[in-house]
Amino acid sequence: MVTASPRSPAVAAGWLAVQIALASAAAGMIAAGGLCGAPWGVPLALWTLAGGAGTVLLVLSGRRLFRDARGLPVASPGLANGLTLLRLVWTAPVCVLLDHGAYDGALGLYALLVLSDVLDGIVARARRETSVFGVVMDPLADVISTFAVFTVFMVDNLVPLWLYLLLASRYAMLLLGSAILSVAAGPVAYRATIPGKVVGVVQAAGAAALMWGARAGGLEPGPASAVFAVLGLGFASIVVSQGVIGWRHL
Repeated sequence: MVTASPRSPAVAAGWLAVQIALASAAAGMIAAGGLCGAPWGVPLALWTLAGGAGTVLLVLSGRRLFRDARGLPVASPGLANGLTLLRLVWTAPVCVLLDHGAYDGALGLYALLVLSDVLDGIVARARRETSVFGVVMDPLADVISTFAVFTVFMVDNLVPLWLYLLLASRYAMLLLGSAILSVAAGPVAYRATIPGKVVGVVQAAGAAALMWGARAGGLEPGPASAVFAVLGLGFASIVVSQGVIGWRHL
């Protein structure tokens, strides 16, 4: 008797990303129709599908990462990695809603995005689903989602250019440093740090505050300056922290 070979975890993860994208695009179209044909309905669906396609390509390119800490292949992508895929797919629709001024929808979806970020680590530890894929893709999903959201903020004049450039320098330093360390000492193992966790909370709260304020035409000058100052301090602290960690590794 011939039996079908089990689906690889990368293919299973890719198919899950497709399902998330299709379901999210359909939900977006239904929501837009319920709001009397909101103009963001079609762009939301198209960009959600594009985000799903990009996520599939990312998953398939990292198919060798579906291994546990001992280097053994994992049987399935797992729920924790599914939450990471959700975050990757949902980044595009959050940005589309922001760009079209649908701040209530953007804020609600962004809150779910942040919640998925919190839950994936908890789920991975509780279910013992830690994998190399999750170790690599979880911080990458954070970088992609945060940079994309703040890019829309900058284009829509919701944040000053200096703050955006500080964030960009943080991620440029991370990518360049990771490349240098990979060449000098082999694959880089990413680990959460206390400053990183604190800044993660700060940037999520700051982004939510900006979306909330944008609903009423923007934050008042006083609160806006306070949000920018806290975010700038957080981004700058991470730049310093990354520099210290990178220097110690070298």
